[in-house]
Amino acid sequence: MDMVKPGVSCNSWQNSEYRGTPLCPPRCPRFFDADGTPLIARPVDDDLDALVDLYASFGPSDRTMGIPPAGESALESWLTRFLSDGINIIVVDDDQVLGHAGAVPSTSGPAKLVVFVRREAQGHGIGTELIKQLIAYAADRGFDALALDVLKTNERAIRMCQNVDFNITAEQQQSLKMYLDFDSSTADRVQRPPGQR
Repeated sequence: MDMVKPGVSCNSWQNSEYRGTPLCPPRCPRFFDADGTPLIARPVDDDLDALVDLYASFGPSDRTMGIPPAGESALESWLTRFLSDGINIIVVDDDQVLGHAGAVPSTSGPAKLVVFVRREAQGHGIGTELIKQLIAYAADRGFDALALDVLKTNERAIRMCQNVDFNITAEQQQSLKMYLDFDSSTADRVQRPPGQR
């Protein structure tokens, strides 16, 4: 596989028959969104400023269950803590972060995940790809499962998680608990090269 420069999308790569190489990460970083735009998903590197920019673009209606916090200082502090542990994946288009997914280990259960996509990029399959990337990386690093809490009113997030085999395990007054056990075939399926999916 030719090396992918961080933050640079590819305009000519065709993945329909790609079978992967031993150098590939747990999931191929190149994908096409719903409009056919080629994008790159990759682990977070030196991207704190770009992530602060992503989360600063969210208004009050984009926040869920207290995250992301409001204000640049609070965002930097939250992201610094979040990025220090676990797995963090971003989707980039040139120098702009379109979305971020992260999973942080928990001492009391499965790793908890968050997924946020820039408002103008929502509805293009970026959130789904972020979750698939996160599943692939988490399974590769020995995680057993992923879990999240999601508001009942966030139908898009619920549907997105169910499309990658998350199950609703508990219902609270305003939120649902969702869970994906890596004993399912999902972790194996998302790690396959594009030509084998």
